[in-house]
Amino acid sequence: MAITTLAELRLAIGSRLKRADAAPSIPDYIRGAEDLFNRELRFREMEQRSTASLTSEYLAVPTDFLQVRNVQLNTSPKRALSFVTPEYMDIRWGGRTGLPQQFTIINGSFQFGPAPDGTYTVEIDYYKELTPLAADDDTNWLLDRHPMLYLYGALAMAGDDTGDPRGAQWAQLLAQHMESAKRADTRGRWSGSVLQMKVA
Repeated sequence: MAITTLAELRLAIGSRLKRADAAPSIPDYIRGAEDLFNRELRFREMEQRSTASLTSEYLAVPTDFLQVRNVQLNTSPKRALSFVTPEYMDIRWGGRTGLPQQFTIINGSFQFGPAPDGTYTVEIDYYKELTPLAADDDTNWLLDRHPMLYLYGALAMAGDDTGDPRGAQWAQLLAQHMESAKRADTRGRWSGSVLQMKVA
């Protein structure tokens, strides 16, 4: 049976659990799998670029933010900002203004040091959360590309919850599909010509 939507995923999970009493918990198992994917996966489909006007020391992280890849000021030339700890930020830049050089993340916000002395355009490249499945017809890129990863992710959650003796097998299959999906992503990122060094 093809798994292309949330409704089909729920049916596939239910057919393997073979427990009528588990049906109300299937949405929770799917959400548990999505939480796991957000923690463990960093695929190219999760990459997002966002720009904003930076006028103060703090800027809220995007609502779907998972992990930063790069932060830069779109000045001329562009300036990449380096990450520092919140403790270092306060010691190094506390109370100072100027052209931002560094950033940290604290309490759901980016903090920039020194605090900007004007208006700058900041560009943030980050990994975003997986779009969760909610309605019957919903799909997303992960379900499209790796439906068995979704299936065994939810079944592994069910095994943990119910103590089903097949839980260890489902967890093993989840790990196998996770590694297979990561290898596919790596090949997709780096396919093409081989990088070569050039002497200037």
